Amino acid sequence: MKSLTQFLAQEINRGVKLFFFKANCLVCAAPLVYRGEELICNSCLKKIEKYEGYYCHRCGKFSEQKIDLCGKCSLKQQPFIFQRSFAAYTGVLRKILLLYKYSAIEPLKKYLTSIYKSMIEEFRLRADFLMPMPHDLSHRNNFNHLGLIAEQLQMITGISVLDDLLIKQKKTPQQAGLSEK
Repeated sequence: MKSLTQFLAQEINRGVKLFFFKANCLVCAAPLVYRGEELICNSCLKKIEKYEGYYCHRCGKFSEQKIDLCGKCSLKQQPFIFQRSFAAYTGVLRKILLLYKYSAIEPLKKYLTSIYKSMIEEFRLRADFLMPMPHDLSHRNNFNHLGLIAEQLQMITGISVLDDLLIKQKKTPQQAGLSEK
């Protein structure tokens, strides 16, 4: 339990930092003034809403109506059991992912890892190991963002990470150039 002196010292330290080292949200540029705000303001974080609608039970593609499998998964067996997305790749979440992937802002890893951890818990996943998708070596960015998140998840969940088992076979465009659709 913190003493009153320790609490006041921390609050004074926080106030001095806010006064001299004004930080702004990386998404909206608003000043970070509330307790717990580090890189992204609370207002932006609240805009990230978990998808709660219908989806394909194989590939996880969002759907406007209840379905078991989407057209693609109905026609062709996929090389995986299932896949899920936390939210649509839009708005604040898209900006955070791009900042982490292309700017290598390390503290964002903690936030993104917490999203993956919540999905593991929600779907009660019993995994023997995690296999992060390999990054595309043809892109100029050499930052293995998914590998680092997988390592963080391993520390939190105890699920082993097996790197380099998947081989990227298809060249894909960089996310930074993709639209939100």
